[in-house]
Amino acid sequence: MNRITFFAALSLAAFPLAIAPAQAQAARPPASRAQASPAELLAAADAQLRFADSDFSCDLRLDTEGADGSVSSSALRVMRRDRERKAAAFVLAPESERGEGYLRNDGNLWFFDAETGGYVHSVVSDSVSDSEMESGDIEPDSLVASYRVEEVAPARLGANDVLILELAEKSPQAYPRIRVWLRASDSLLLKEEFFGASGRLIRYVLYPAHVRLGARTIPSAMIYVDALSKGGRTRVTLSSPRFAPIDDSAFTKAFLERAR
Repeated sequence: MNRITFFAALSLAAFPLAIAPAQAQAARPPASRAQASPAELLAAADAQLRFADSDFSCDLRLDTEGADGSVSSSALRVMRRDRERKAAAFVLAPESERGEGYLRNDGNLWFFDAETGGYVHSVVSDSVSDSEMESGDIEPDSLVASYRVEEVAPARLGANDVLILELAEKSPQAYPRIRVWLRASDSLLLKEEFFGASGRLIRYVLYPAHVRLGARTIPSAMIYVDALSKGGRTRVTLSSPRFAPIDDSAFTKAFLERAR
């Protein structure tokens, strides 16, 4: 299993927005963004990925199709405290990797090897469980803090009218430029594209399903696609999402060691 960098999923030309049937009526962001400023649009996207006012936990199932046709699955339990840039996760499956874990404390990322009981420093571009998901996707950095909006343009994505936000880094980031696709009517996050320093598309993420939790709308399915390998992709399905306080001990090395 590759070291997870912590933090850091259809048809690619057009995909329908699929909302889980049980959440179909509730899974709409609360307000129209037709007249929103670029800063407001960026904040709306950020709010669907980061949760500064509450701890968050969930389970993730990762189903990966390799460029060579291989198929694999894994599962993680994730705990986040975004306001302090803290996160912890441990592997639930497969059994051969159960007990491995990941820990973020501000800018420090660690992978815990359950077999040796040791830790290895990680980086945000490492893959999660040999998938197309990156560590930066588990507990993402703030778009508002890290990027500025250079342009907003109308477009179409499948059946949806969208606004495309062209983002440029404020300070050095793993991806200097990001393109964000928001549904024009309500700023629902549908797609992100990540570009390298050369301007080449490196990877992209589709958000085909969302769930409404209280006043929040968050993605419940993500498809991570490697734009370079022409075939590698991982669908991540979120379950048991919960906004509630998490004990401080969950964000420690001792907790991961006990969890195995």
